[in-house]
Amino acid sequence: MKRNILGGWVPNNSLVVIALVLLSSSVGFCDGLMSGRRLLRTSDLLWRRRFHNHQLWKVHASASGSIAKMSSKSPPQQPQSNPLDVSMTEIELSLTDGMVLRGQRWSSPQQHSQTQYPANDNQQTTKILALHGWLDNCRSFHYLAPRLIQKLHESPEMPRAELVAVDLPGHGLSSHRPIDGPTTVLSEGAYYIAEIIDALGWDAQSNADTTKTDSSSNDTTFNDDNQVALIGHSMGGGMAVTYAGIFPEQISRVVSLDMFGPEPGTSGQTASDIRSHVLQRRSLGPYGRPHALYKSLDRAIERRQKAATMAPGGRQYLSKEAATELVTRSMKPLYETSSDDENKAIIKGYRFTHDPRLLWPSLQYLTAEQIQSILEGVECPVCILAAQDGYPFAQDRIDRTVEALEPEIYEILPGSHHLHADPDTADAVVDRVYDFFCRGGRGGSSHGRRKQGHEAVARYGMQ
Repeated sequence: MKRNILGGWVPNNSLVVIALVLLSSSVGFCDGLMSGRRLLRTSDLLWRRRFHNHQLWKVHASASGSIAKMSSKSPPQQPQSNPLDVSMTEIELSLTDGMVLRGQRWSSPQQHSQTQYPANDNQQTTKILALHGWLDNCRSFHYLAPRLIQKLHESPEMPRAELVAVDLPGHGLSSHRPIDGPTTVLSEGAYYIAEIIDALGWDAQSNADTTKTDSSSNDTTFNDDNQVALIGHSMGGGMAVTYAGIFPEQISRVVSLDMFGPEPGTSGQTASDIRSHVLQRRSLGPYGRPHALYKSLDRAIERRQKAATMAPGGRQYLSKEAATELVTRSMKPLYETSSDDENKAIIKGYRFTHDPRLLWPSLQYLTAEQIQSILEGVECPVCILAAQDGYPFAQDRIDRTVEALEPEIYEILPGSHHLHADPDTADAVVDRVYDFFCRGGRGGSSHGRRKQGHEAVARYGMQ
């Protein structure tokens, strides 16, 4: 057994089926990943035609990060938990390195009816980027996103708000990293967060007086009006804190869900981790081991729930609703020709779409000292919400993170690792995040305000 990027355990034996659905600490297939490419393309086409029920916003990354025209593509159908007066659209981001990331954009009703705004309305939009955990996807925020946006819309401080949840590289419907690209280096996530912010056009305001760009450094000057808030779960929480420490001027606030900073490496395991990565990469091929075939989505959902109970700590669980949301977005049907009619294709089974290489041990872990320097660079307010039955983090890691980040809110709430996605526990998470966002008014607080003496609120949630 070897550690994954977050210090979980990656099996190096035949139990790959369970490993592929391990509880998140976190695309379709690339055409060349496996044999049978033509069959996979046919499967994808039939799948998309079958569930063609909405349009997809296609957003291209460019120097201005402008939104391009609508596209008629649509991802696989999945349960949509959006009973509120909140708009959700699928998005597609084309990044400068050729990667295509997909996700979902949640926004308050007013943003789709600009005539409701008076001509002299200077209210800015609160921009929130949500980052999921290892082997998860953007549907990790299926419950939190619409409810948080609804609450913010109803508040006097932030009536305009939008939340974008993306499928990170190699996850969900997003494309996989190229064959020579690192797939298990957490710090690589900082690059993609920067690319996502640029692709969404969040790094520049329409008002030229509020944002200036230094062409020599290609840096954009961020202020309170164009800063971005980050919400990260598990691996996404580590990425969010890392980015906030590297680019503190860009981030207004950070919410970390059941995560205490990036996973630190252990010097005594460095050689072992690299050895395991090299051996797996050579034995399994450059694309990793093909995913197991499930006869039905229900079977895959059951295995996803079972995997949660096998995760570290022994007390984790995942609700069927959360498992259904995650699995449905991250699986693709495999078709075969019917024995009765050669012109008819039938579903042979389902396979996960995430990059199998994500299961390999990382080639690089940051040391505790390096992580400490990153955490000390975070200047925005921080909220840490941990789960009572979540991931069993080492106490010294928790203490170092809390001491370095000085979170405005630090609570241990009822629930498991996916406390924000399980309906029985997610409302408490929404309430805490909403309260955190409303501190200091619209969009967050000014650059550097966290270092002015905030006291952390550490307490257990109601039992």
